[in-house]
Amino acid sequence: MSLSMEIRGVDIVVIPAYQPSEMLPDLVKKVVAAGYGVIVVDDGSAPDKQWIFEQLNNLSGVVVLHHVENTGKGAALKTAFAYIRKLEDATIYIVTMDADGQHLPEDMERTIMAARLHPGSLVLGVRNFDKDIPLRSKLGNKITRTVFRIVSRTKVTDTQTGLRAFNFSLLDYMLQTEGSRYEYEMNMLLHCHRNGIPVVEIPIKTVYLDRENSSSHFHPFRDSIKILKTIFKFASSSLASFALDYVLFMALAAVTRGFQYGVLMSNVIARLGSGTFNYLLNRNLVFKDQQNARKTFLGYLLLATGILLANNVVLSFYTYVLGISVWLAKILTEVTLFLISLTVQTTLIFKKDTYHKSQKTFDVQQVMQDGAYQSWTFGPNLLDENGKALSSFNTWDYIRQTHPRSAIGYYKPGHYCFVVVDGRQSGYSRGMTLPELARVFEDLGCSAAYNLDGGHSTFMTIGDQVVNRPYKPGHQIVDCLYFGEVA
Repeated sequence: MSLSMEIRGVDIVVIPAYQPSEMLPDLVKKVVAAGYGVIVVDDGSAPDKQWIFEQLNNLSGVVVLHHVENTGKGAALKTAFAYIRKLEDATIYIVTMDADGQHLPEDMERTIMAARLHPGSLVLGVRNFDKDIPLRSKLGNKITRTVFRIVSRTKVTDTQTGLRAFNFSLLDYMLQTEGSRYEYEMNMLLHCHRNGIPVVEIPIKTVYLDRENSSSHFHPFRDSIKILKTIFKFASSSLASFALDYVLFMALAAVTRGFQYGVLMSNVIARLGSGTFNYLLNRNLVFKDQQNARKTFLGYLLLATGILLANNVVLSFYTYVLGISVWLAKILTEVTLFLISLTVQTTLIFKKDTYHKSQKTFDVQQVMQDGAYQSWTFGPNLLDENGKALSSFNTWDYIRQTHPRSAIGYYKPGHYCFVVVDGRQSGYSRGMTLPELARVFEDLGCSAAYNLDGGHSTFMTIGDQVVNRPYKPGHQIVDCLYFGEVA
């Protein structure tokens, strides 16, 4: 399979499609016009739908992949992910969209921007289920999110959303996640939970083409059973491990009753045994993880060690300080750690972020009340998280070319720098490309930098002197940044 050069260096939108409607080409054209590459996967659609894929295949910036037969949404997504993996571009971000028109291009852009603000996280575009939602969608989501929360102790508002964004670093996780149909998306959430990958939510518009959501290929009974099957497998492995842990602990506690710290010795040995059992069960039966065993076990071992230390502290408190009997102290320890874990995850780790909203709904008053003292919008980003110049940018090709520029660099709170580059003036200045501008900020030692719009009409003044020569000085300036000393 040859790799298209047209989607290199840009963020990529993945659209799995089975029996799509004639509206799909219009959706793809809007996404391409916004500056994104698109991969459409034909998941075994009928011959009478092939004209749609042929039309898409003729569009610049679009790659169409085909399955001979219908293998499911999860399989289609993984086909696209495998294609992207071969591009070997660690700077790109990936966002998945449904083909039925339920996801708007502007919501897709907001989701991928949120992913850029949270590298290493999975960002979900979540629907508002308090509004007018088809019954089968509302009921199915309520069941799966309730069961998912009970099993994983993680609150996810919309477990079935198809609008998801993440960066290249998570591709291997996505490819290793089990599932070929709709259960794949639930497995993805479980996989993130198991590997400590944060899940971030942003609200999106709720769009349905009719009251019954007839465009969806989700089968309420069959696909719900597959989704719940994985959740219950995950829960069953945890319950089986707890039972083994308790039985081993009680047996060892009886043997070591006369030893000093016999309770703690029994707890450590039981935990090691049940932890190994839980790891093997999850790896081979629940997630069917094909990663390097040493790598995954080391990660699991670090997590288990932290839990074991906390478990011993709490168990010691109940047995040695309060004098509670061993069998009851063990149960109270597990309940205590469960409640602590639930509280930490719901109040700190998975606390909702209220600032990832579109400009139309951004509430400045609320943001200020919550402690913010500045709110600026910039883009595209010029530096990576290490302050190194990026070579690819989240914008269309025209913007990457040589132009007049204005940009802002950030060092630390209250310390910024501004760069203005004149351009389009023969014999004076041609301007700069985005890669050239990015290297300027890297050389200046900034930790972050952003291109600003309107470089051709930007005035930079120092004191009462204009120090540059704008390409179009006659433009009205409606957005200004003023800096001065306050006595």
